[in-house]
Amino acid sequence: MKKHRFDYFASCPSGLEELLEAEILSFGVKTTQKTRGGVSFEAYHENALKAVLESRLASRVLKTLYSFEALNEKDLYQELSQIKWKSIFESHQTFKFHVIFGDLPYEREVFTNSQFVALKAKDAVVDWFRHYEKERPNVDKDHPDFSFIIRIDSSPTDYKVTLLWDLAGFPLHQRGYRSEQVIAPLKENLAAGLIQLLKWNDQTEHFYDPMCGSGTLVIEAALAKGQIPPSFLLLEKQPWSFLKSSWYLKDEYLKKNFEQFLIDLKEKTIKGFQYLKQSKISIHASDIDSNAIRALKQNLEISGLSNAVIVEQKEALAIQRPEHPSLFFYNPPYGERLERGDEEKLIKLYHDLGEKWKSEYKNMRVGFFTGNIPLLKKISLRAERKIILYNGPIEARLATYLLY
Repeated sequence: MKKHRFDYFASCPSGLEELLEAEILSFGVKTTQKTRGGVSFEAYHENALKAVLESRLASRVLKTLYSFEALNEKDLYQELSQIKWKSIFESHQTFKFHVIFGDLPYEREVFTNSQFVALKAKDAVVDWFRHYEKERPNVDKDHPDFSFIIRIDSSPTDYKVTLLWDLAGFPLHQRGYRSEQVIAPLKENLAAGLIQLLKWNDQTEHFYDPMCGSGTLVIEAALAKGQIPPSFLLLEKQPWSFLKSSWYLKDEYLKKNFEQFLIDLKEKTIKGFQYLKQSKISIHASDIDSNAIRALKQNLEISGLSNAVIVEQKEALAIQRPEHPSLFFYNPPYGERLERGDEEKLIKLYHDLGEKWKSEYKNMRVGFFTGNIPLLKKISLRAERKIILYNGPIEARLATYLLY
């Protein structure tokens, strides 16, 4: 069994790996390796905690704890039983396992049921505590103190098992400002990635989202513009799992660094909001749906950004061309199952938007994000770029247009 001290993995929506790698490097990390759905990296612990609190793109930041070879579930149990679990968490704390099958043969006789693997892992932990501590921790599938991930891949001889720990304990896209939402909202880290892919120049370009929904994208745009940490609403609550761990609590150097880091982030947040107040570059959000506008206003109030975004209830095709250089972003509905009438409406909407841009939006830039890829052809304009992304399980495209 190999014990890992400084190995981590940050996951992200597929298509954002390159941006995530650049972001991870900005936290002082020296060694990274991209893979589908995330970035592996080697880092000092304080740099990894920066990723937990400052990454706009990561879905989770995981600490690699151990890796070992196993022939079957019995081997996995035996290996996990050798770990000194008290060095990770205490018997009065709750835990759960999530199992991921990675690169495995389709036909195999072992590791065929993720729930059974999770059960064997749970048994190993409980049996260790019973033997050495004379008491056992409980499983909490909904809100555990510690969430562990077991990833199983094939190896030249048998199977490679990797044990990881979710440092936050919850998805990092949950910033804390979205109490109101509409159907199928963008996840916050995907929205942040879209803004980066659009290459918005927040010093010269005003920003328009005419189909804003509950406002995730404009809120992420405002946070990025003000360089406000994505975790700013969580700095007082401090809900992160690692704060409960022996790994953190027994490391005085790490604790001291993290406490200073929190102070720095709070100061950064204050400066960011001050900058947004005096900025002359505006962010505009509009939607035809009154429920979306209500949700947007509620989320802006929670985030403290009500004065940073100009809100208007208006149909997307009614937005007039602004006099100043601007970037427009559209995320129209594109449900997986569409009625015939709905599809005809979308065809007309895509076509009409393209015609409006051609006739009215000269010298503007447009980003268009959709999971209904065939309908992109209804926009009779040549895209400057088309970027493959995934909105959850849905394959999507971000198309960008430079209008002349």
